[in-house]
Amino acid sequence: MRRGVIIDDTSVVVSEGSESFVRNELVLPRLAREHLLMELVCQASQSNTDYSANHTAYKAVVKLELNLKPLEVLIMSANKPLSAGIRAEVKCRASGSRPQPQISWYKGSKKMPEVRDSASNDGNATISTLSFIPAIEDNGKHLSCRADNEQMADDEIESGRILTIYCLYTTPNTLATNSCIF
Repeated sequence: MRRGVIIDDTSVVVSEGSESFVRNELVLPRLAREHLLMELVCQASQSNTDYSANHTAYKAVVKLELNLKPLEVLIMSANKPLSAGIRAEVKCRASGSRPQPQISWYKGSKKMPEVRDSASNDGNATISTLSFIPAIEDNGKHLSCRADNEQMADDEIESGRILTIYCLYTTPNTLATNSCIF
């Protein structure tokens, strides 16, 4: 039974030695997101042999817990230039994963370590905040936020952007190329 509606009322009598019992097997060929936390109820009753109004009812409930891959990952912070040498924070939101996704940040191919994650109250979204100090050498590098569910294979999704780094002031005659004065 699902939401009070019978979805399978077939049964088979199985005999083992001198005992017999009734068996029902429910097969759900393909589980999807809409099945998350669904409760399935198996109900059976046994009448007494004298067919009176007395009977014993049995009920078992199964709640479906599913592993789900992330549906969306998005860098939420405005795509604006950053200043070299000044700490920046960039936020990313991942949603749809169950359990919560692992979020990682990359600048080019380098994994960024300074990250904080927090989950929404309903557990459906995770916000990750990257805190870093950009360098002028980061100009033009790809910054990406990646979300994946460790319980599932090949489910990583990514959001990214190209970094634009501004320098407050440079003096090409006295400093090396791509350097800033603060």
